[in-house]
Amino acid sequence: IRLSAVISAFSLCITLTVWFTGTFGYLDVFLRKSSLSETVRGISYMVILYVVEAIISFPFSLYSIFVIEEKYGFNKTTVRTLISDILKGTILAVVVGIPILTVILILFSRGGEYAWLYLFFFIVGINLVL
Repeated sequence: IRLSAVISAFSLCITLTVWFTGTFGYLDVFLRKSSLSETVRGISYMVILYVVEAIISFPFSLYSIFVIEEKYGFNKTTVRTLISDILKGTILAVVVGIPILTVILILFSRGGEYAWLYLFFFIVGINLVL
């Protein structure tokens, strides 16, 4: 069995479990009890999901890098490099991802019936720039 199939199956099981146990709803209710604005709540929701996904996928990354790649002689990664890569990826997600997510959430909340169109042009613009 390929590692990617195991990861996909595990991810599906986690997603379905979270979905059918109502965990997404509990998280939503928890965030709605706060005095945060709608946009900040949306960002908080996505950040929490990002962190949980990163924690769940971390053991698979370790196995892939330090067992499978090492077995075939491809591994040039050290623990220090791995931690550096994780930190850089997280910083990039915060610096680029959160502003984009903020604009998306604002477009949805204030865009009215044409929010989808504004969002379309925003996403096209982002794709052209990046």
